[in-house]
Amino acid sequence: MKKLLLTIVAFLFVACGGTNPEDIANKFFEGVFEGKVDSVVECFEYNQYTKEVVKGKVSMMVLTASEKAKQHGGFKSVKTKLINKTENTAKATTTLIFKDGTKIDENVSLYNKDGKWFIQM
Repeated sequence: MKKLLLTIVAFLFVACGGTNPEDIANKFFEGVFEGKVDSVVECFEYNQYTKEVVKGKVSMMVLTASEKAKQHGGFKSVKTKLINKTENTAKATTTLIFKDGTKIDENVSLYNKDGKWFIQM
């Protein structure tokens, strides 16, 4: 599962700009594991020339992750707990909870740019 998530993160450029680091981490993982391509694409910063490329890569990533979730009976929820937060950076642990009771913890690093939080790659 860790290898899958590292592959997912490798596809990302700048993800999920928002005002709260916990909400950003939750939005990203919920979209990925619930198969919500458009929701995940909204998390990216892209221009008119790269949108379709981003959507294609996200589609592959979401398909792989949602299939993995099905192996655990489906995706149930995500919970994020901040470990450390400064004005410009944050570290959090995100717990992915699946319907079969499996829980997987992922560490997430975030940064703040112009008042918006992004997942750090």
